[in-house]
Amino acid sequence: MTTTDLFIHFYKTLANHDNEKYNELLRFSKNVIQGTCPTKLIHICGSGNNGKTTLINILRQYTSCIDLPITKFKQLKNDNIIDIKSEYCIINEPVDDILNYTSIIKELTGDDFNVPKFSFIFVTNTKLIGDKAFNKRLYVIEMNANIKNKNLNIVTTLMQYKDELKDFILTHG
Repeated sequence: MTTTDLFIHFYKTLANHDNEKYNELLRFSKNVIQGTCPTKLIHICGSGNNGKTTLINILRQYTSCIDLPITKFKQLKNDNIIDIKSEYCIINEPVDDILNYTSIIKELTGDDFNVPKFSFIFVTNTKLIGDKAFNKRLYVIEMNANIKNKNLNIVTTLMQYKDELKDFILTHG
């Protein structure tokens, strides 16, 4: 198996072998790496065992990310956007916890003067559904794969070809 075959197999598995989803995941990966996501609020959702965390762990290799507990939102607001030196804040929380903070999220991702220099990536098992203003800010990536026999070393394996994988994503995304 060539490295290109390995990369295609990885993304096809994440996409549940759906070509449209495969292309969407590659475009999303390219947008994250290049910092060109259409909004500052990204939502990756889907049931467990579908590659959400694996995809995030791959993309972490090419961007600066921090994990941010949902409870830190109050600090972000009260501190008038703490000095976050990352491109992405990853929030891996239950939907109900996130939905309790939609007004703060809207404030932080709106077109106001103090717009953060980073984007939020929410990773949840179910879809976030807020009000109209919240929903229009979301860039939603629905993961639909049901991965059986997970390769727990896939990130390590792929990172052996880190530069080639990045080139693949940027070329095919």
